[in-house]
Amino acid sequence: MKCPPSPNRRGTLHFLMVGLSRLVDLVPSPANLASTPINSTPPEILEQILKYAVQSLLTRHDQPRTNHRDLHSFSLVCKKWYRLIHSTPSFWTDINTLHPPWVLNILLSRTGAFMPLDIHGYSVKLGRTLYSYRRLSQELHRTRSLHQHLDAEEWPNMQDILLHEFPSLEALSITLSRSRVTQVTKTSPLLLDGSFGGKRPHRLQRLWLEGVRISWDSSLLTNLTHLRLKCQVRPTVAQVFTVLGNMPTLGCLTLSYSLPADWTPSLDILPNMRLPQLKYLKLHDNLSWCAAFLQRVDIRPEVLSIQGTHYDTDTPALLSLCATRLQSFLEGNPIQRFRVRAEPRMCAFKAEVGPDHAPKTTFSIILDSLRFSRSDAESLLVSVVFDLQVILKNVHTLSVDAPEGFALSRRLWDTYLTKSLPSLEKIVLCENAAQNFVETMGDAVGLRARAQSSLGDTTADPRDGSPPSMSYRVFLLLRGMEQNSEAGQSSTGFLKKASALSSFNWSKKVPTCWT
Repeated sequence: MKCPPSPNRRGTLHFLMVGLSRLVDLVPSPANLASTPINSTPPEILEQILKYAVQSLLTRHDQPRTNHRDLHSFSLVCKKWYRLIHSTPSFWTDINTLHPPWVLNILLSRTGAFMPLDIHGYSVKLGRTLYSYRRLSQELHRTRSLHQHLDAEEWPNMQDILLHEFPSLEALSITLSRSRVTQVTKTSPLLLDGSFGGKRPHRLQRLWLEGVRISWDSSLLTNLTHLRLKCQVRPTVAQVFTVLGNMPTLGCLTLSYSLPADWTPSLDILPNMRLPQLKYLKLHDNLSWCAAFLQRVDIRPEVLSIQGTHYDTDTPALLSLCATRLQSFLEGNPIQRFRVRAEPRMCAFKAEVGPDHAPKTTFSIILDSLRFSRSDAESLLVSVVFDLQVILKNVHTLSVDAPEGFALSRRLWDTYLTKSLPSLEKIVLCENAAQNFVETMGDAVGLRARAQSSLGDTTADPRDGSPPSMSYRVFLLLRGMEQNSEAGQSSTGFLKKASALSSFNWSKKVPTCWT
């Protein structure tokens, strides 16, 4: 069956041709394309732009790490990019053992003979991994960084490679798969003292070991700028002091289940260890050992993270002790974010120091275990706020995520929060805490807000009982409401009820409380 001819065929064709000619006029000519900013960029700058674009596609969640496919996609944009990418060895220096043998050989050939290599190893098929080890063992003289994620059965092959010299090595990272343990045994892999041909790579600055033991007397634990150890044989206090004393330029330190356990009062006569260059400190261990370590080192970090284990009965005391240690190191610094997460057998702290012009401080506390009673949760909040009131005086946002039944009581508000957090402007609460907040505190805060409105006082100090100099905004953190229609209806009704309080500026936006 044929379509009937157009009654005005000539006019229709003319109209289409005119429109097509207009589209053709809009297409840039090759001469115009060559003069665009990206094509007129010098090759050296274009090379840096493309490298940044490739690296931006490799987020920290990308496992395994690979970038040759992204490079291939960029090379298909135009001939200029193709020639630049395929003729520049530095584009291809990221090598990993996931590549099949033929791809691995091509990538190594594109790097030339002298370009430093960054090698990333992952557990794949054993035959492919063994070939990768044998092939990469020929490139050890120019290996700049070596990052290996291994299974225990692959460790002997890796250890054979580590016996060779690495004259250009700057960073070494070895993670044993399924190493989520808190203790090491005599059968755990050991990084031998005879590794690297018995010579410490003189350029080595970064060392990460997880699930692999190392002797605390090893020459590798000297002159480092970044050190991360997890699951090591517990050292003595003297060994830790000796190791840290050999790292005057240490900037980042992470110790997970690797702290000494022999803290005794007799050690108090020893001088504290000074780490003037340390900017990042993360401790993950028994909370009392973390606090003891913090007490014995003089540091001014920009990021301080602590995750400690403890027992139910000692929760408030240990939390207060660790909070005191944090205050002694962070007092006077501009805290940008401070977060506390507490469970019956775990407490986590994280403090981030920002520049002088940093945004206003956010203080978050998460008490997210159903085994917390209301009194325990309130006691934890009081101990943290009270002990840190000096460094939390500029807090702009208070975020509380607590178990069901917890409420910011009027006594807690009047006695602690308004005195310890004089600059507070915004409160972030989970739904149940917000509902209790409205029911138990609405009148109190409403009276304060109305008093402020009637007096017009913008300089009153809440600490002396005067009306606050700001209006509080309460945001609801509705977790999972979009998946529960009944809960969604109840939260909607709660919003309507809460809206009646004219002293609050309600918002349905969901802020990020813990990242």
